Amino acid sequence: AVRTRMSGLVIFVFIFGVYIAECASKAPLPNFVVLLADDMGYGDVGSFGHPTIRTPQLDLMASQGMRLTQWYSAFPACSPSRAALLTGRLPIRTGVNCVLTCPSVGGIASNETMIPKVLKHRGYASAAVGKWHLGQQAKYLPTRFGFDSYYGIPYSADMGGFLDNPCDENDVWCCAPLPLYHNETIVQQPVYLPDLEPNHAQYAVDFITRNQNRPFFLYVAFAHTHVSKPGPWEQWSSPEFEGTSARGKYGDAMEEMDWCVGEILNTLRTLNLDENTLVLFTSDNGPWLFQQENGGSAGLFRNGKGTTWEGGLRMPGIAWWPGTIPPMQVSRR
Repeated sequence: AVRTRMSGLVIFVFIFGVYIAECASKAPLPNFVVLLADDMGYGDVGSFGHPTIRTPQLDLMASQGMRLTQWYSAFPACSPSRAALLTGRLPIRTGVNCVLTCPSVGGIASNETMIPKVLKHRGYASAAVGKWHLGQQAKYLPTRFGFDSYYGIPYSADMGGFLDNPCDENDVWCCAPLPLYHNETIVQQPVYLPDLEPNHAQYAVDFITRNQNRPFFLYVAFAHTHVSKPGPWEQWSSPEFEGTSARGKYGDAMEEMDWCVGEILNTLRTLNLDENTLVLFTSDNGPWLFQQENGGSAGLFRNGKGTTWEGGLRMPGIAWWPGTIPPMQVSRR
């Protein structure tokens, strides 16, 4: 119980511990980037043991930084784990104790304080990119919780319809075509899934470039590797990655997400921001084993998403900060 509670606070421990230290030393304020996979299992990353999925960018990130092998999500499902990550509080205390769906009218409590709101007092720019899943009404979107901008989808890809695959009237999870938001405005509906992750990566790169001369906090919550609605795009990737992985469509999605991570890290290197930026990578919860080949793997651990076994809560974690975190480190705490 203690370790699952502490995992909800670990992002705050990393970020604010560094933040306070840098403030005290009067050094330039560091940047923070949090990269969050969706429904990815402990065993899905090459550096954590997967034999066929190719994740060269995440593996390089791990070799140049620290693998966190005892990293636990605060909840074995999407919405509550994200609420804990961004607030540092137990999910139930944030008003999010279950998975929100398309028809949900509620969301995270309006009085919750998230990371960007605290950092804003020191002049940090901030952006949320990707899947939000803490409420889709305007009052629950990232821009109401301290983020300067938002680009992404409000909930999982299987909770919205598409032109060739609309919501079924008996589907209690799905109620409307899947929307893509920029701040609080819908800019595409339904979303064209093959373009979604490359667009997320490009928005993240553009945000870093625009804010290279000021401290920033970037939260990228990938849509991969959560499934979409049953059909041709039940597990998807862009054409550049489709059919390229020995692990099938799930492997294609993993490898596209890995490429997105590389685009972000390469931007930090190109702009000489890498040695002043802490990057953290993990997953919101374990693999959705019910999806079989369209879902991931918990490796040696039992069960997956929706359970409190290790496979549902224990996630791969990677911390990267060249010049500050020595290479090839492993934390088992």
